[in-house]
Amino acid sequence: MYRSLSNLLNRLLALPLAYWVVAGFLVAYYLLFITPSLFNSGGYMYFFRTVPATNPGATDLQQMLSYSQELNLGNTPYIGQNLYPPLASVIFLPLLNLTFQNAYQLLTGLSFLSLLGSVWLLLRVSLKKAGSISIGAIIGVSALFGYGLQFELERGQFNLIPMFLVFVAAWLFHSAPRWRILAYTLFVVAVQVKFYPFIFILLFVKNWRAWKENILRFVVLAVVNVGIFFVLGVTVFQQFLAGIIQQAVSPYVWIGNHSIKAFVSLTTTKGTEPFYFSQWSLIAEHHNRTQVVLLACVAGVLLLTLIRAYRRNSRGIDPYILLACTVGALVIPSVSHDYKLSILAVPVAYLLMYESALTRRGRTGLASLIALSGISLFYATTLFSFENKSQLVVQNNFAWFFQNNFPALFLILLCVGVLATRDLLYPSQKASVPVG
Repeated sequence: MYRSLSNLLNRLLALPLAYWVVAGFLVAYYLLFITPSLFNSGGYMYFFRTVPATNPGATDLQQMLSYSQELNLGNTPYIGQNLYPPLASVIFLPLLNLTFQNAYQLLTGLSFLSLLGSVWLLLRVSLKKAGSISIGAIIGVSALFGYGLQFELERGQFNLIPMFLVFVAAWLFHSAPRWRILAYTLFVVAVQVKFYPFIFILLFVKNWRAWKENILRFVVLAVVNVGIFFVLGVTVFQQFLAGIIQQAVSPYVWIGNHSIKAFVSLTTTKGTEPFYFSQWSLIAEHHNRTQVVLLACVAGVLLLTLIRAYRRNSRGIDPYILLACTVGALVIPSVSHDYKLSILAVPVAYLLMYESALTRRGRTGLASLIALSGISLFYATTLFSFENKSQLVVQNNFAWFFQNNFPALFLILLCVGVLATRDLLYPSQKASVPVG
């Protein structure tokens, strides 16, 4: 009996990782499309409104251009709900010379090129194995039809562009030392368009043992970025800072905000049914502490990936740090709407492609398999709108838990933590080919 189970386990572990990635996608497809569409209580095929579209569309681009227009008129760009760094209003000034439709088409084209460029870069630096490439193709194609990308394009958002700049910057930093000034410049531009890419500063480590050099690099990049925040003057910087603080304290909370703060508010505040869970009254009483605990968990997993990188003196773009930073960028800011999910595909694919080159054996292999299947499954759930998940809420009292995307993102992060812990406990397991 034991030998039969052992043989079965070994056969399962011997399967290419792509099989388990596909399995995760199929489970999510069945639960979030087949079940609510065909097996709903109404007995008819239900067609979902995938994106909460507005009429007219591209409202975020309209707002961004209105900030640049105010700047062009000699006024402060911090009107309405402007939370972008001061330089962003300057960067978008050239679009004022175009019609809004042409500006929207240009931004959409740049977003698509950024996604394609990120995928190309992923394939360039990843392991050259058929199984690995198939995983990248699966996730890359899925991203094109995913809820996050559709939402991003519908609102005229531009998260993919700064993330592409981050990927290129990290790649140049590790692969072309003579181009490091350009790498730093691209990283700074990314931070000045959207502030959250600053967390990816952790990718800019060449030698993890040279901690003095690394700290100096981090400090210089931080000082440069903070200095550029003053590009339009002290008063404008103060307005930018005041807006950030206001949003951090009182963000717009709705089902499509997957930040830690929004999720805790949804689940502990009366009137937010089906999210509010009366049995969580103790958590509701310690609302702020709950947020701190979740934030500490995110920081803890990120720290695990850093320790792993230090112990192994990782070379190149570390896939564990990249995915941990991406999840951090998605859940830490108090305002983090679902269109930011568009940035998740490439880091997930990068880690899974890296893992596909590892040999998995015994209990370590089983833990790895569970964690990697979890990453695939939880990522796949983010490809579906909360509208799909709303039908499951009617049929299952606990399905609301995944209607907001924070739980899926948090579980992805915990799976990364499992993989990092595995490598700390079993340091002999290494990739067959270096990444970088």
